[in-house]
Amino acid sequence: MRKEYFQLVVKELLSPNYGMFRYNEDVQLYYFNGQTFELNIYFELIGALMGIAVYNNTFIDLPFPMACFKVLIDEEPNLDDLRQWEPETAQSLESMLNWDETKMGGKMEDVICRTFTTDVESFGEIQQRELKEGGSKELVTTANVKEFVRLYIDWTFRRQCEL
Repeated sequence: MRKEYFQLVVKELLSPNYGMFRYNEDVQLYYFNGQTFELNIYFELIGALMGIAVYNNTFIDLPFPMACFKVLIDEEPNLDDLRQWEPETAQSLESMLNWDETKMGGKMEDVICRTFTTDVESFGEIQQRELKEGGSKELVTTANVKEFVRLYIDWTFRRQCEL
C-alpha cells in the first residue's frame, strides 16, 4: 500500500503538467527543468517526500540519470553521464574531442562554426545561452574543445538548474 502511494505521488510530480522535469523519451529518464516557473520550495518538497519514502523502507523507481545523484553529492558529471541522458549530444561532443583536421576536412572552427553557447527551449521559444562570459563571440577550436565540453556538461546538469 505504501509503495503504491509513493509511486502514484512520484508519477504525478514528474507529470509534464507542472514542467518541473524534462523527459527524454529516447532513454526514458527525467531531469530537472531549469526553465520551470515552479518555486524552488516544490523541489525541496519532492526531496522531502523521497526521504520519507526511504525512511519508511519503501523503495520507489526514480527514473533519473546517474548525474542527478552525482550533483547531489557534489561530484562532477562527465561525458559518460551525458551519454546516459543525451546519447546523441554526447556522441557529437566526443567527435569534437577526437577532431582530426585531415579526416574532417579542415579546422574545427571553420567546419562546425560552434561558439560557447547552447540553445535552450523555454515553453516553445528557443533562447541562446552563453556557457561562459563572451561565449557567443568565441569559436570552439581544437585548443579549447575540452573547456567547451566541460562547460556544456556543467550547463546541462548544474547551471541550467540555477536560473
